[in-house]
Amino acid sequence: MRTSGWKHSTSRGRPLRGCDFLICSDASGPLRPPEGHRIRKLLRGELPSPRLFDVTSDQIRGLRSRMLVRDFESTVVRGALIKMGKSVRDIDIQIARRRELPEYDHFLSDEESRLALTHPTDLKALPKHLFDRIARHGFEAAGATLAARAPERFARFIGWPSS
Repeated sequence: MRTSGWKHSTSRGRPLRGCDFLICSDASGPLRPPEGHRIRKLLRGELPSPRLFDVTSDQIRGLRSRMLVRDFESTVVRGALIKMGKSVRDIDIQIARRRELPEYDHFLSDEESRLALTHPTDLKALPKHLFDRIARHGFEAAGATLAARAPERFARFIGWPSS
């Protein structure tokens, strides 16, 4: 995969120059209704933003993602969009892949995957178990998505190392 000197021009239905395969990650969580007092939240290390900015950025992200996926599906651009919040089982269902049920014991559950997605973004250090959940979920979502969308490049999905 070449990355140096690439020019991005997807989103208009034109191929990328100098890029063989694009991996794009969407780690944004769902919008939550505003709650609590803004000054108090800021003092606790949370990042409040005006609701209008949240809604606008969510709409732009969704539009750009749809445009990128359309380019992937039409093969104008070769690549994959990795979305946080989807478990390996969710990804398998989406692509109609069948696994034996015991295989799913080696991956995070649907609930754990959703918890990784919905963890709030703030300035506080994460406890090790929460950091590990989010890191493992990203690893599993990327591996399952790449193995599903580009099996010729990512033929083998390596699971999370056991500790």
